[in-house]
Amino acid sequence: MYIGSADGHLNALNASSGVSLWDHDTGSFSASTPSASGDVVYVSNIRNVVVALDISEMGAELDNFAGVHAADTEPAESGWFRWKRYIGSGGAKSVVDDGVVYASNSKRLLALDAETGNELWWRTNGGLVGWLYAWVVVSDGVVYMPTAFNRMSALDGATGTTLWDFPTEGRTFVSPIIADGAAYFASYGRYVRPQSPPYLNSVDAHTGDLLWRTEVGYRGLLRVLPNVQSGIAYYGTDRGYMYARDTTTGTLVWEFRAGGQVQTHPSIADGIVYFTSWDNNLYAVDANSGELQWQFSDGLALGWPVVEGGSVYINGEENIYALDAETGAVLWQRMTLDDYHGHVRLKLYRNIVYATSPFSGTLVMDARTGDVLWDYVGDFGFSGAISELSIADGYAYLVDEDSKLLIIDPVSGEVLSSVGIGSPGWSHSFTIENEMVYIRSRDNYLYALRSPVISRLWFLLGIR
Repeated sequence: MYIGSADGHLNALNASSGVSLWDHDTGSFSASTPSASGDVVYVSNIRNVVVALDISEMGAELDNFAGVHAADTEPAESGWFRWKRYIGSGGAKSVVDDGVVYASNSKRLLALDAETGNELWWRTNGGLVGWLYAWVVVSDGVVYMPTAFNRMSALDGATGTTLWDFPTEGRTFVSPIIADGAAYFASYGRYVRPQSPPYLNSVDAHTGDLLWRTEVGYRGLLRVLPNVQSGIAYYGTDRGYMYARDTTTGTLVWEFRAGGQVQTHPSIADGIVYFTSWDNNLYAVDANSGELQWQFSDGLALGWPVVEGGSVYINGEENIYALDAETGAVLWQRMTLDDYHGHVRLKLYRNIVYATSPFSGTLVMDARTGDVLWDYVGDFGFSGAISELSIADGYAYLVDEDSKLLIIDPVSGEVLSSVGIGSPGWSHSFTIENEMVYIRSRDNYLYALRSPVISRLWFLLGIR
């Protein structure tokens, strides 16, 4: 069976099982039904180009697609590496749980042994051709997989067996939230016909049965999912509202109207909900009543708030601020490295604020005073960008503009060791789990590296 898709790929499926056999990029949106004659398949794309493929030669492409075979895993190259494996293009950030790495490409989800990289199982999007918009979420041995084909799937993490499928009446663009025995996720009906409104769905995480759903309203898209605490789900929408709903019944507890779209995940601390809006304001509202406590603005756009130790940290277009969480008063401010706030993310670790941008670098400040402790500045621009900084096991990690993984002392900024990963470029993501670092590189490989503790020992011994 041959199917053309919106991402420009011609796909060959097993007609009995729906399993994908191979795919080929035709260069643009498929504009016709594929036709087969002998060993040749013909399909035209939206650019008025007719593509003819010799299907007798497509078997080799199958071997390179999606890392289907265990032989695609390559063993350690040096003291740094455990293994690397070709994953393919597209997909989302890898997730590691209980000795399994879940990695996706534009067509399927792979489950790999975390120690060896060997394939445990793989799944397509139900035998249909599509792509994963968000990374999977793993909870209590269950893999929750959003797909482009109007459903949320729950899989057994050990075998890949489907536990349940929930029809979403629209695509899911963000990862689900699993809390208190329920899965919360958004679906966007304007991408299907006949049209249905966008929904926030709550389903039983074990059975997939619908608990409740609520219409978000026209243009009420959820760009991020709720923060669920104490039986309440807090979420904002493009309509400019922050909502609080009872997680058991879905009943509206309160709503707060901001001055613009709300596209940030709310932070909650000490009974206060903190969130920003496109009207360039940071709002602090009472978590129980929805009443405004205070708001802050410097007249420019603001990023996502981080709350810790009685302070709210937030990045703006020109400055990073520390605010008093109770009053909103400015405690300190520091000029940011990046003048485009949307790509700055804040992290806190041991009274240190890390402002990291994949476009310009990392600025590290004392959380109490705002004094700069150290910084790492890469070459500006997409081709010379660095990854977002992550901290785990007492080490800081980032990929620099030369595609090297750096292990850094998070307090002093000293580079303890480094190793080249894949091809240079900005599209790196990595996950750290059980003293292993898993990096998805721009060359479409997934790399597994050894413990940073061992790496530091190698560094001290002069072994790179």
